[in-house]
Amino acid sequence: MDGYSKNPIQLANMREFMQTYYPMWQDLHVMIYVGFGFLMVFLKTHSWTAVGFNYLLAAFAFQWGILVTYFWDRVWPDEEWTAIPLTLDSLVVGDYAAACCMVAFGAVVGKVSLQQAWIIVLF
Repeated sequence: MDGYSKNPIQLANMREFMQTYYPMWQDLHVMIYVGFGFLMVFLKTHSWTAVGFNYLLAAFAFQWGILVTYFWDRVWPDEEWTAIPLTLDSLVVGDYAAACCMVAFGAVVGKVSLQQAWIIVLF
């Protein structure tokens, strides 16, 4: 037997976990990249720029959210530093971080430059 085989109970729990969280992650992803992205097209002068900014900022916020969340999870309880696990939980956290940034970006779109929007995402 190899080290990757799981017992049937573990496989059932993993399957249930994936059936619960994967559709939520997929819906969040569609909302951020398609929903928020093309919601900005209504602007007369900044429509395609807003879509491009949305994709850039959402991708950065997604990654930044995962990194910052992992950092504070390790610093606060003084745990051991390990590699960042890329699990479905961390992907959902990254999507929520990107969603927060895209809501803020929607409020200032057309008024700020890419550099200013980048600073909003960093905070």
